[in-house]
Amino acid sequence: MNIAFNTSSRFTILAALLFAVFCVPALPAADEAASDGTPVGIIPVPDKLAIADVKACVSRAFINRKYQIQKSEQGLIVGYYERSPNVLTLTVRYDTKEVKLFAKGSSRGGGLPTRWIESYRKDVGSFLSQKLLEK
Repeated sequence: MNIAFNTSSRFTILAALLFAVFCVPALPAADEAASDGTPVGIIPVPDKLAIADVKACVSRAFINRKYQIQKSEQGLIVGYYERSPNVLTLTVRYDTKEVKLFAKGSSRGGGLPTRWIESYRKDVGSFLSQKLLEK
């Protein structure tokens, strides 16, 4: 069976193929960021701090607040804390420029437990400043 394609059909097929090859692989990354939860804060990282310094500060804040670490890999730490009826999963994405906070959870008053998030954010900021002073 011989199928003849006109020029516009060839262009459409080529465009669809290029889209599939170059654009579709990028879509899971967007889904991954969306699955982190609601963006709840960005903390700037002072110059001169290495990625290991930032990881240490982010981890220390989780430990300081008695979070359970659910996942830890380069540039990402996920912590979980529950004190009935409040629940919080805090996903932290970090590099040498900034620390991004994403949250999922619920509180007795409805919505996210914002006081917990704010306390964690303050701890990370303080620990980053302290680490800079040690340099």
